[in-house]
Amino acid sequence: MISGWLLLAACTVDPSDSQAPMDSEPPGDSQPVDSGDSEPDDSGDPPDEQGFAVLSLNLHCLETGGTEYSTNADRFAAIAEAVVAEGVQVIALQELCETSQESASALLEQALEDASGLVWSLTTTFAHVGWEGTADEADEYVGLAVQGSFLQEREIEFHLQDGLRRVGVLGRWDAGFAHIAVSSLHLDHQHAAARLGQARQAAVEALVTASSAHSLVLGDFNATPGSPATLAMQAMGFEDLGAELDDDRIDYVWAHRGAPVALEDFERIFTGERWPEVSDHPGMLARLIPRQPVELSLTTVTVQHHATGRYLAVRGDASPLSWEAGWPASVDGDHWTAVFTELDEPFEYKWLLDDADWQTGDNLQGQPGQSNDQTVSFE
Repeated sequence: MISGWLLLAACTVDPSDSQAPMDSEPPGDSQPVDSGDSEPDDSGDPPDEQGFAVLSLNLHCLETGGTEYSTNADRFAAIAEAVVAEGVQVIALQELCETSQESASALLEQALEDASGLVWSLTTTFAHVGWEGTADEADEYVGLAVQGSFLQEREIEFHLQDGLRRVGVLGRWDAGFAHIAVSSLHLDHQHAAARLGQARQAAVEALVTASSAHSLVLGDFNATPGSPATLAMQAMGFEDLGAELDDDRIDYVWAHRGAPVALEDFERIFTGERWPEVSDHPGMLARLIPRQPVELSLTTVTVQHHATGRYLAVRGDASPLSWEAGWPASVDGDHWTAVFTELDEPFEYKWLLDDADWQTGDNLQGQPGQSNDQTVSFE
């Protein structure tokens, strides 16, 4: 099934960045994080379920240049062949494009089902028109494809935008041993400040969506390892599964340190070696195996505020919070939520409109491992 909207963008790294909600309710007070999907296992042994592989792939829109394929039907058939052979069950897609003549979503979904004999669900969200005014003009989307179906899915509309509109898409997927929130992202390629804000919001959205630390975030960050956007993910407890590659890649697979999966193997794919090149980006392939999740406590901060055309962010005095820059919150109507796993002591915090205008009054007092719900006002 295909649901969603559409997208495209260039993928060059900004030299200035060479530095280093779903339907579920936020967790209540002092809630330790576990799978939430089965009775706790006190044996200490890992779950007895089979692992799976995930893939992040920027498709370079509908371009076949630089590949050995003359048509996108052939190109996507080759991708599907590799997906089946490698045991991939989750694919995060960027630059998933559509014109009046051709739809990457339709071609890829058909290729996956033909190659696997299984049902795949593909959900997409529109980002912007790419290559506008040229012969290659197309609507560009970000997408997620999974074997089976999503429990929930939604768009991330990033609060910080500068130039081409950037989005992400999330869904909750049943891995058999746990429900895992999976995100596919394509961050700003030109503006470092927007890219950092988008990465910060993506980390928050992933934890809010999962209502736990059971989260994977994949995609094209347009930022190299050690850049501010990737350091933001690490500050929120996400681990770069491709860290051993030690290269200048801009595509990632992140797993939260509390997720019920462990890394078995990580590699680039579609490099022209085992599998042909299918895009101007190699794919990032992670093979994951089940494990007992690390017990973490969620700290939630929430506020009710009507902010049409604006957004709320939270700053504070305990890492990963700081007083210098905020973490954009997830919004559902007038309800704003941010979730953290790395706060382990009492903290002070404040809400800001557009991460610029401070709430009035004294600092708010927060407690780790609890839901901190306050009323605030702005001048």
